[in-house]
Order: sequence, then C-alpha cells, then structure tokens
Amino acid sequence: MDSNGQIPEIDCVYIAGIGTFSREQIEAMAYLANVKRSCEEEVTFTKWLAQDAASAIRAAQQSPLQSMADTIARAYPHDTISIDGNDYHYAMLYRLKTDQWANDALLLAFCARLFRTGTGVRVVGVEAASASKKKKTMSKKLRQRSKNYSLKRMYYSFL
Repeated sequence: MDSNGQIPEIDCVYIAGIGTFSREQIEAMAYLANVKRSCEEEVTFTKWLAQDAASAIRAAQQSPLQSMADTIARAYPHDTISIDGNDYHYAMLYRLKTDQWANDALLLAFCARLFRTGTGVRVVGVEAASASKKKKTMSKKLRQRSKNYSLKRMYYSFL
C-alpha cells in the first residue's frame, strides 16, 4: 500500500505448480542464471589456459600465463579490465560466440594486445561494419593508411 492508501499494480507471472513471481524476481533469477553461466565459462577458460595454452608456449612464458590465469580466476565476470577504458569486462575473455558480432571494445582490446606483445602485428584501424551489401571494400582512408605499412593485406568480407 502506498502513502495514498492505494495498492499499486504489479506485473506478475504465474507458473503452475510453482507460484507467482513479480518482474523484479524474474529479472533477479535471470541475472543469477547469467552470472552462473559466466562463472562456468570462466572455469572452462582458466582450465584451458592452465592445460592447453600452457603446454603450447615456451617455459619462459609459463609464469606470466599462470599469473594472468590467476587474475582472471579471482575476478568477477562483470569487473572491468583496466586497459584504456571501462568497456572491457572479464566475461568477454571467456568465449567468443559465433552467432554474435564482437563489439568494438573487444576488437580494439584484441588488436591492442597483439600490438603490445610484439608479435609483429600492426593495427591499421578498425572500420565500422555496415549492414549494406553494396560496399565490399575498405574505405579509401583505411586503404591509404594500410599502404603506408609494408604488410601483406588480407581483407575478409563477412557481408
């Protein structure tokens, strides 16, 4: 009952044999289910880091990999990763879904990481995707920037 003595309307869902639930309760249950799924993905990811990835790298790189795996294991899935902004979350690391587009933050973080690790990768730029199927090439500005580097360019079109 509110201050005027009226009972506010509440959206409820009735599930036969279980009970009646408000919108807030259902949203809380959905949130918990998402956190549970993220935590399960985190466990799978850190196991992969410790077993498969560790066996594929040199012994000198084992310690940094273990440190990174420990940091990821201690983090909450929705904590931000301190890179260049607050758009990166630990849950982004756990898996890339094939049926979804990776957002710009994830792509930029991946490119920045490749550049910083000294793998010989040069990031020319990230071009916004278009829903149009007419344009199948890079923009002129990005093409010019890529010519300034002595790289063999490969362009994949997902449209």
